[in-house]
Amino acid sequence: MSGEVIHKHLLTRSDTSHTTKIFEVRLTRHRNSSGYTVLTIWIELATIGHSYIDNTLAFRLADIVGVTKTGRSARTTAIVFHTGFHLSKNISTRYLVNENSVLFCVRASIEQIFVSNLTSTNPTARTTRTDKAYIGSISNIMYSKGLVFAPSEVDMSIRDGWFYHADEQPHSLERLFNTYLNSVGSNTTFILNIPPMPNGKFDERDVERLHELGEKLKNEFGTNIAENAEITVTPYCGSDTQTVVEITLDGEHDIHYIDFCENIAEGQRIESFIVQTPDSDGIWRNRAFGTTVGARKIVPLKDLRADRIRIFVNASRDTPEFGTFKIY
Repeated sequence: MSGEVIHKHLLTRSDTSHTTKIFEVRLTRHRNSSGYTVLTIWIELATIGHSYIDNTLAFRLADIVGVTKTGRSARTTAIVFHTGFHLSKNISTRYLVNENSVLFCVRASIEQIFVSNLTSTNPTARTTRTDKAYIGSISNIMYSKGLVFAPSEVDMSIRDGWFYHADEQPHSLERLFNTYLNSVGSNTTFILNIPPMPNGKFDERDVERLHELGEKLKNEFGTNIAENAEITVTPYCGSDTQTVVEITLDGEHDIHYIDFCENIAEGQRIESFIVQTPDSDGIWRNRAFGTTVGARKIVPLKDLRADRIRIFVNASRDTPEFGTFKIY
């Protein structure tokens, strides 16, 4: 898809020795082979000394090209991306991993779909709750002046660099698969960069690793043994916010993963859950713990064989509404 820069705005700051770029806004028109036109707006904030410009500035800058006024008025076609803490109601999606594919924190990878804009009236949340570990937590959203639905994305490159270097090797299959579990399997999306070589083709080593990852995903998640299972969902002791989901299989199976989701159209509600299976005496034992579920949660389970498995939701912001349940 070709791109034509149709607007550019650059702000700099000069002193006696040099000029420093503070920010740059570029509006680019892209046309694909089918004739469709896509507009992209890139807002780049520079580092000044050792501190970054407040990312909320991005939305004031965006008015230069009308993204927050005209872009969000077309909600069915516009996606606004942001990386910072202080999120605006105009945000559609945001960044959740650094460029080495290291998640900001485990909790953040599975709990940041409803995000406080952190314009808090609670003085205790002013400084202690603005790190990424707490964005979207009850302690923040209780005092927030507004909420935004902002699904996150995990971006990484298949090798160390975002651009091609012949001396680099693709990441191991284990690392790529674990990133998949911590992104797709933890309520976010996974964007994997494949840098082309100077001739425009992909390195055969990268292509081979992609094939390996595809085969790994097919092998691990190819057969859903819960497809014909009996599934019951009941409130725990009459509670509105605690629920027990029991899945009865057609016999004993080796269980490696449980894969389930919420009915996200009704919102993200689950805050914590426990995965349990019965022991030989029929007593339910805890096998895994988790927090937010959201659009998808894959829970790895090791050395487990059972004919029944259950999910005990022990904390939820409202009555849990589930989507699908799969077991592999």
